[in-house]
Order: sequence, then C-alpha cells, then structure tokens
Amino acid sequence: PIGSSWIKNGVAYFPVADGDFDFATAKGEISHRGGLALTAGTTVVELADFLIDTSGGAPVLTGKVIVNDSFVARIPLFDLTLPALTLPLAAPRGWGQLKVPGVKVTLNAGAAAALNGVFNVTAFAGGIPIGEATVKTFAFGH
Repeated sequence: PIGSSWIKNGVAYFPVADGDFDFATAKGEISHRGGLALTAGTTVVELADFLIDTSGGAPVLTGKVIVNDSFVARIPLFDLTLPALTLPLAAPRGWGQLKVPGVKVTLNAGAAAALNGVFNVTAFAGGIPIGEATVKTFAFGH
C-alpha cells in the first residue's frame, strides 16, 4: 500500500477523499486516496488516487500510473460490475452511510497490456478477477 491506504488480513483499504453520487440513478464519481505499488526488480509501478466512475456505460475504476517516480497517465485500471441495485437507492436524511457491497473487480484489458509492457511479462490479461469490493462512505442526503 502507498499513501493513506492499508492492507489488513489480505484486504486493501483506500480512504474516500471526495465524490458526487445520485441516489436516484446510482451514477457518480467517488475519489480515493492512497493506492498500491507493484515492484519487480528495480521497476516500481504505483497505481494511485483511484476514481470510481459509474456515470458512463460501464462502471470503471481509474487511477494515476507512476513508473519509477515518473507520472505516466490516469488510465482505466479495473472494470467494475455492480450488484443488482433497486433504484432509487435509499438516501440518508442528513448525513448517513452509502454502502454498496458485492462489487466485482476485474483487471481492465488496457491496464493488463500496460503492466505486461512495463514489467516485460505476459502474466496480466484483461478480465482477471481481482476480487470483490465494498464501497462504503458517508453521504449527505436531502
């Protein structure tokens, strides 16, 4: 983990920094702090400052990519599959918690190709299951 993220019992945590979310449509953006560092030999790839975007056709998690301390770009890193949601979601009255469990996370094909190129391997492929995420943050409802 890098920055303000941490790993405990094999589960990675990335604090929510900001976001906008529409409870009626489940569309929005949620930004996170921290990230992950992948290392092989002297090559270090940092995937940082994740942004979950559900405003387009398919939910995606983008992140800043930094290779050996040089910024490369913000790219789609992980494809997300949301669980079945009943819309509109229940918005809290005032401050409350937004929690979406069961989000399936797979490696994005472009990110897989980029990682293969940087590390000079063929180990990464688009669609590789990364795990299941729970998006949990405080939200303000009307």
